Amino acid sequence: MNKRSLKNFKTLPDAIKDIFFMNGLEERQILAAYWEKKFSQVAKHARLDKLVNGRLEIKVDSSPWLQQVSLLKPEIKTEFNKKVKKILIKEIIVKAGA
Repeated sequence: MNKRSLKNFKTLPDAIKDIFFMNGLEERQILAAYWEKKFSQVAKHARLDKLVNGRLEIKVDSSPWLQQVSLLKPEIKTEFNKKVKKILIKEIIVKAGA
């Protein structure tokens, strides 16, 4: 193979990153890590459950935390979308049952 035929190939780390990004795994990892860092007190009582079609579900361990996280929904949505630099989260649903 000559140099010219190799220019269309990606490095293995870049190819893996593309696969993760296509499946949304990279974004989910970014959000999970950011959740633990930015919302560390809340994360003790709530967990990110699902992210499907722009709808993020968060499960909490008690009614008081359901109320607290519900009040934080606009901030969580804004912070997460800012972190991934696009509108990934359109809606947040908070449920009891963490």
